[in-house]
Parts: sequence; structure tokens; C-alpha cells
Amino acid sequence: MLVAVRLVLLWVVLLAGAGAGISGDAATQIT
Repeated sequence: MLVAVRLVLLWVVLLAGAGAGISGDAATQIT
């Protein structure tokens, strides 16, 4: 279940920061 939540969070981050260069930063904060 936790893995699914993390995947969803990653998806949101990638979609929100796609092409904005934020994806890497947010991913580092989530992990």
C-alpha cells in the first residue's frame, strides 16, 4: 500500500514539474 502511495506521489510530481525542472527536486524531497 505504501508503495502505491509513493508511486502516485511520484506521478503527481512528474506531471506537475514536467519540463519545469522541478521533478528532480520534488522527487528528492519525497524519497
